[in-house]
Amino acid sequence: NKDFIVIPKSVTPARIDGNANWELKLNNKQMAKLDTAPQKRLTDFPFRPGGKFFFFSEENNLKTMTKKLNDGTEMPILGLGTWQSKPKEVEEAVYHAICKSGYRHIDAAQIYGNQDEVGTGVNRALQDSGLKREDLW
Repeated sequence: NKDFIVIPKSVTPARIDGNANWELKLNNKQMAKLDTAPQKRLTDFPFRPGGKFFFFSEENNLKTMTKKLNDGTEMPILGLGTWQSKPKEVEEAVYHAICKSGYRHIDAAQIYGNQDEVGTGVNRALQDSGLKREDLW
């Protein structure tokens, strides 16, 4: 799973936007240090195709990057976590993430106990954005 990234739970629009709009900028010395870091540490950073870091650009950004799963499905690597989010907060967070921040991956599970609110946020977002359910993971 080291190729995946799911952004932890965020419920405020500023945090949701910030999670989706960051750039990685390292100088040569910092990159060299990362390349020699012990396994299971920073070298497991998910954006290392072929063992090298790369930078985000318009063509290559968190909102559009996916990981191909064994069954051929493309999973967006940027996701909104919903674990332990408060009911009204999570509905608004899901709506904002999809409609305003461009997220296409919502981390949800029945065990979280907030599936009704997550579903309401998703349904509102689909109605207002013109997206289809199959556009979301």
